[in-house]
Order: sequence, then C-alpha cells, then structure tokens
Amino acid sequence: KNGDLEQAMEWRIGLDDPDGEVAHALAVLRHRRGEFEEASELYRESLTRKPDRAEGQWNLGHALFALNRPAEAQNHWRLALEANPQLAVESLR
Repeated sequence: KNGDLEQAMEWRIGLDDPDGEVAHALAVLRHRRGEFEEASELYRESLTRKPDRAEGQWNLGHALFALNRPAEAQNHWRLALEANPQLAVESLR
C-alpha cells in the first residue's frame, strides 16, 4: 500500500497468492519504476492465476512495448480489450 517495493518483496516470500493480486500489485510498482522486464514477469505470474484480469493484460502490453516487443504487446492489448473494451476509453483519461 505504501509503495515500498523492497519491503513488499520480502513480505511476499511464502505468502499465499491464489488469485495473483499480490503479484499484480508488485508488477505495477515495478512498472512505475521503469523495471519493465521484472514487471512483465510479475504480470505473467499474476495472469497464470487469473487469466481474465484485463488490467493485467493491458499493463503487460505496455511493459512489453517498453521492452521493444510490439507484437507481443499488441497481443496482450487485444486480449485486454476483448475482456474489457472500457480500458480503451479509460486509457485516454
């Protein structure tokens, strides 16, 4: 909650994360810090637990695009928009 990535990573060890919420939150923190490779790994982990998480697909697309992987990014954006078309509108705000 407070944005302390290092502390969150420590607390995550041994934590049960059945729906991938913790992995997703850590991915967002890493993404905001410009750690796109680490963020993409955490987004993928989160999506293995909850594949229909549209925001995770959307964010993974952005992380992959930042890593100069546009084809992969487009695939994840497509999946995100199929699950939640409203993301396109929300991203313009």
